[in-house]
Amino acid sequence: MAPMAMILIGATISNVAVPSITEGLGASPAAISWVVSGYMIGYALGLVPAGRLGDRYGHKWVFILGLIAYMVTALVASFSFSELQLVVSRVVQGFAGGFVIAPLYAYIQILFTGAARLRAFAIFTVVTGAAALVGPLIGGQIIDMVGMAQGWRFALTAGLPLGALALVAAFPLVPQTRNLTRGRFDFVGMFLLAVVVVGFIAPFIQVTDAGLPEWATASFSTAAVLAVVFAFWIRHRERRDAFPLVPFSFFTRPTFSIGMVVMFLAFAAFTSAIYIALSVLWQAGRGESALMAAMVTLPFSLGSILGGFMAEHTTKLFGRWALTCSLILLVVGLYTTYLTLQTDAQSHLVALVLPLLIAGMGSGIFVAPCMDTVLNGIHEKDAGAAGGFSVTVQRTGAAFGMALVFIAVSQPGPDGSFTPEVMTHDGIVAVLICAALLSVALLLSVVTALATPRAIPAQTPAAPDAAPEEPELEPAGGRG
Repeated sequence: MAPMAMILIGATISNVAVPSITEGLGASPAAISWVVSGYMIGYALGLVPAGRLGDRYGHKWVFILGLIAYMVTALVASFSFSELQLVVSRVVQGFAGGFVIAPLYAYIQILFTGAARLRAFAIFTVVTGAAALVGPLIGGQIIDMVGMAQGWRFALTAGLPLGALALVAAFPLVPQTRNLTRGRFDFVGMFLLAVVVVGFIAPFIQVTDAGLPEWATASFSTAAVLAVVFAFWIRHRERRDAFPLVPFSFFTRPTFSIGMVVMFLAFAAFTSAIYIALSVLWQAGRGESALMAAMVTLPFSLGSILGGFMAEHTTKLFGRWALTCSLILLVVGLYTTYLTLQTDAQSHLVALVLPLLIAGMGSGIFVAPCMDTVLNGIHEKDAGAAGGFSVTVQRTGAAFGMALVFIAVSQPGPDGSFTPEVMTHDGIVAVLICAALLSVALLLSVVTALATPRAIPAQTPAAPDAAPEEPELEPAGGRG
């Protein structure tokens, strides 16, 4: 979990450091956009190949090499003296981040079952929520201490001590996995998936006040066509037992395929979109300070951390319906927030604390049962591919949600103006969009629960000395 905290602290700090980068490096708005979006694209591109390389050669060395690459590129970025150097290093850093995160999901799938797996995903949620909460505070403090001109250089490396500790501990503590599957790495599949991911994400990243860029239709069309080609390709590889990048059999499982759509919609709503919607409403609409805009989203963030602690117990209590229960909390919380603001756009912050806290608890509970449902039944030999693909879906969903909300809050009034009243209206509509996305996810989660043959087992984790230090994965056709 230490590298996950490092990566999230670095990602959130980079957003806070944008003004400092602009002043200190003299970076253009286009370069600043790619400092943030290039990292996101690199991250999305690295996940599935990292997971599959781990399945093939062992997750330990993928994790260690990714961690080293991430730390080195973070240092290179902090010493940047040109826009190009900073952008390139951020893209490579994001790609390396994918090589760190994919093994984490694989290890949770391989080393834990039942209640222990739920607990691992719950800890994962708590760590991510806490890191995302403290990252901007750390970055802001560093920039204030060092100064705007050079503060960003120190801020971009703030999480590296966590990475260094994790690197030292990884050699003796992280077990190696040995996959006995034979076959060459699927470079064709990697290329096809990369084009699909970039083709789908890039237009959302380049959203402006005028909406999606002119080339968005061509980009989406190309991505859709190549997604079909990718599906045929991995099916062909799997039939030949040739180790496809993502096994086609994943998508024949209703819990996996429908669960991925649920994950996409949920992450589109609660990862960044709801924060942007409330921030625009509070600052551009109501004229409040950035601090007050942060305060209005604080209940959601705290609720997410609290929900992470509740995830294991909730899943034990409700079984396969735990995912639906988490989405009910999200839908009730955000619709209540919407109705409160629709009734009185100037509602006091206190009136929104409870609904946003409830919604945040839903988001914190969501991850553990969702990941456990999606990955349930996936063989250990494919754990890296399944984990990497699931995180790619999460990141793609987050980009989609951010674009929808940005388009919503960029709509002018009837006279073409952006008055506070117009921005208030746009912000409230953006909250409704987030609630609507979650409503669709809620309906699909019911289908997923009905497709799940039995409740998620609440097993007691095995004693530490009963587990092999280096679990050896069996070949396909071994245990189910």
